[in-house]
Amino acid sequence: MNDNRDISNKLKKCPFCGHVAFFKTTKEGEGRKCLNKIRCTNCPANMKTVIEPELAIEVWNKREDNHEWQQLEHEQQQCELEDGKDEQRNQKV
Repeated sequence: MNDNRDISNKLKKCPFCGHVAFFKTTKEGEGRKCLNKIRCTNCPANMKTVIEPELAIEVWNKREDNHEWQQLEHEQQQCELEDGKDEQRNQKV
């Protein structure tokens, strides 16, 4: 079985804040079942499951169609560029 570092390298960044996520397997409870955990290193986003690691990665990495999100990011970048140009103009005056 892959070690946790190899599995963590397969994870996409957090869908909420964009930071790195990590994978960890532990044994918990009376039955000592393997519990696979995926957790963001920055925000509280996490996932705990008893499914196989590869399936857990697939679930974590699943993203809905983010066309609208990409459009919002593009619009934000355009606003930041305009703000930067305005700031430069104000400094020249």
